[in-house]
Order: sequence, then C-alpha cells, then structure tokens
Amino acid sequence: MQRINIGTFYSGSSFMHGLAAQTKIVSLLFFIAAEVCTQNLTGFVILSVPVFFSIVLSNTPLRLLFCGLKNTLIFLCVIFILNSLFYGTSGSLWSFGIIHITKDGIVQGLRIVCRIIHIVIVSSIINATTAPKKISDALCRLLYPLRFFKIPIETFALMINIAVQFIPVILAETEKIISAQKMRGAFSDKKALLYGAKHRLRLHNVLQGKNILPLILPVFLAAFQRADELAIAMEARGYRGERKRKIPPEKKRLRDYAVMTGSVLCCFVAMLFFRSS
Repeated sequence: MQRINIGTFYSGSSFMHGLAAQTKIVSLLFFIAAEVCTQNLTGFVILSVPVFFSIVLSNTPLRLLFCGLKNTLIFLCVIFILNSLFYGTSGSLWSFGIIHITKDGIVQGLRIVCRIIHIVIVSSIINATTAPKKISDALCRLLYPLRFFKIPIETFALMINIAVQFIPVILAETEKIISAQKMRGAFSDKKALLYGAKHRLRLHNVLQGKNILPLILPVFLAAFQRADELAIAMEARGYRGERKRKIPPEKKRLRDYAVMTGSVLCCFVAMLFFRSS
C-alpha cells in the first residue's frame, strides 16, 4: 500500500538517523510530558520549534507525516467538537439544552488537537528514522530494572516492536482484500461508473457503514495467518522467549547528549512557565 507508510523505517544518514534509539525514546517521553504540562498558546508555539527542526533534520518524506495526520483527522475533529460543546460553563457563546459552546471549550479543544498533532509528528519521525531492532534493544535497556521483578522485558519489547511492524502489513492486506472484493462486485460506486476515474472507490469510502462488514472477517483471518507464519519462522530460527540475551550498550555521541538536554529543558520550561492558561 504505497500511500500509507505508517510503521515503515526509512534508511538514511540524516541527523535524526544518527541519534541513538534510546536517546530518541527518552526525548520523546520528555517531549510528551512538556506537551501535557503546556496550557497556553505561547507554549505550543515554542514547542512547535523542536517539531519543525525534527522534520528538517530527519529528511523523511513529508507524505509520511501528512498520512499519519490524515489517519487521525476524524479523531481530532471529534475531540475538538466534544470539547467545544461540553467543556466548561464560563464564556458561553451559544447554548441549546445541554449543549453549550463556550470559549473555554474551544480553547481546550485546540490544546488537545495541538498536543496530538505534535506527538503524532514526532513519533512518526522517530519510527521512520530508527530501525526496529534498535527500538527493541533500546526498550530492553530502558526497562532493564524490571528484570528484578521477574518481568520478561525482552518479550514485552518484542511485542511492541511486532505490533508496530504489523501496521503496514495489515493495511496492505486490507487493500488487497478491498481490491478482491471490488472485482467480485461487493462494493458499488455509482459515481465511478458515471464520472470515471476521478471518483474511484477509495479506502476511506469503503470503510463506511455496511461496507466494512465484508472486510472484518477476511482482515482478521489474514492477520492471524501472518502472525502464525511469523511464529513458525521464529521457531524455525531457534527463537526462545525465555532466553536472556546480552544487549551491547549503544554508543552515544555529543549530539545525543545535546538532544537529551534540550528535551529535559523543554519539559522543565513547560512546567515552570506554560502551565497556566
């Protein structure tokens, strides 16, 4: 599926590619904390600066970022509408029954939308500039203290890694199933017949109403089949989840410490200066 590239790693030699995976994950956590602490417009504008530099320094295709935002567009609209209609009571702009459009609700909706957009963009960049194996190893290093509580951190990190990598696989299987169902006449698109290729059936048209019902079972069966094939391949290569493996330490350079310091400063600045709306 060429137009949806969620969960895909792009090899390269950019600044973001050169950062250690552990640095990216820890910096993302501090960035999320800064987003949660920020409550005013000035803070979100300042937090847009590291987001912009992340885009520029990653050299990742812009369609990857737009695709990630496009897939969350409906969710963002729902969040904004619900906050505008039902959040806050002061500064009412329009009311009808239990529905109250307030200034506080609109501001709160904009805050949440800005947070989600920033986090989606940064997460997409980190996922696109970090190899899956490095992400898994970095998670194992970060979760190492949990070994003292008998928690299988290697299995946990592997589960997260496989789940992220299965996203483009499931999307590709969904596209194949949609094409097969269309050839059998399962979906009808009258505009495509009347007006040609400009109104051809797309994925977002199929995933509406009753059209989604013929897709649920085939997609689940394809996902289980892929998971079973992956399990067989891992067993054939001698993988044993309970076996502890020694993970070599990841080399960190000056850029890693600079990025880590910048993310910590962003978090503390947001906590000290941008918590009040």
